[in-house]
Amino acid sequence: MRIGVDIGGTGLRAAVVDGATTGGVHSVDNHDRSVEGVLSALERVVADLGPHPVGLAVPGFVEHGVVRGSPNFPGWRDVPLEELASTRLGRPVTVRNDADAAALGVAVSLGVRQVVVLTLGTGVGGGVVVDGRLLPGRSAGELGHVWIGGEAACGCGATGCLETLASVTAVTRRARELGLPVELPELVEVAGPEHPVWEGLVFGLGHGLRTFANVFGPDAIALVGGLTVARPALDAAVRAFRREVIPVHRDLPVHVLGRADRFAILGC
Repeated sequence: MRIGVDIGGTGLRAAVVDGATTGGVHSVDNHDRSVEGVLSALERVVADLGPHPVGLAVPGFVEHGVVRGSPNFPGWRDVPLEELASTRLGRPVTVRNDADAAALGVAVSLGVRQVVVLTLGTGVGGGVVVDGRLLPGRSAGELGHVWIGGEAACGCGATGCLETLASVTAVTRRARELGLPVELPELVEVAGPEHPVWEGLVFGLGHGLRTFANVFGPDAIALVGGLTVARPALDAAVRAFRREVIPVHRDLPVHVLGRADRFAILGC
């Protein structure tokens, strides 16, 4: 058994994982995003889950247990999180990018060996599973930071990334500009999928899905994360994808699976 922990922008969620089964979820909300704040919250969230090894899913660029940077944790640069957490908890700790972890969890849950997963939350993460394993390479699968178009600045330092169009941050920013509610459930109620507030999401995600299908040729694509509550807009993006993708991929399953953290907990 292991403990899986998903480190999100607003809290930590953890559970004991036994094979493909997870136990009850423990959480710590509204943590300090500093390294010390995350380590302190990590101690609290695993305190009652037993002395098992820990897998951490982190929203950032991870290399050999070191978080090289994170668009959603701006102060983090070259943080040796695996070493720090292992010392703090007194047990083995493995650190993975959260979208990579979610991709593994989705692959197990769907029973597929080739899958592309997009985590649509504060930012946009990506994970690619090929033949049952994560795509190898240094920070491979950073799908939220492929260029889609436009000049909007992204937290990664580039412009025109998918994340600048298809994230919760992008949608709520557009809603604020249009004088609409910024809380997603309320926004979905007052703005149908044809409303201008969703234009960037539909355009960006539709083009992103087309790119990922053509490049990876997966058995399925899965969308997870907080933005999945905007299901009508996501469905519009999937329809745009099917109109434009090459014929061989037009019947590719695109699953909308809800929250990402339960898949990240399982995968990490």
